[in-house]
Amino acid sequence: MSDAAVGYTERVAQDQIVRIAFLDSQGRRVVRRVVPDRIWFGRTDWVPEPQWLLDAYDLDRHRVRTYPMRCIEDFTPNTEQGVPHGRSDSISAGGVPVLG
Repeated sequence: MSDAAVGYTERVAQDQIVRIAFLDSQGRRVVRRVVPDRIWFGRTDWVPEPQWLLDAYDLDRHRVRTYPMRCIEDFTPNTEQGVPHGRSDSISAGGVPVLG
């Protein structure tokens, strides 16, 4: 693991980590611990059909990866330390999303 990856994983708050279960390109169910960064619509070299994608830092592979949202079967917040604790500015809490 690179020094940058080690530094990043040490700074990640536990409430930012989620576990995703997804189908890989061979149709196998895989579970990863990730830190989501953004959801966007588009395509990549690995996902040539335009669709919703999740960019996330994969804590198990130690790199940023893009996951097709339609392949994600389960999305579970990290609850090892009693989190997530929520944010008052979230949409579900009545906050206004910030568009940038």
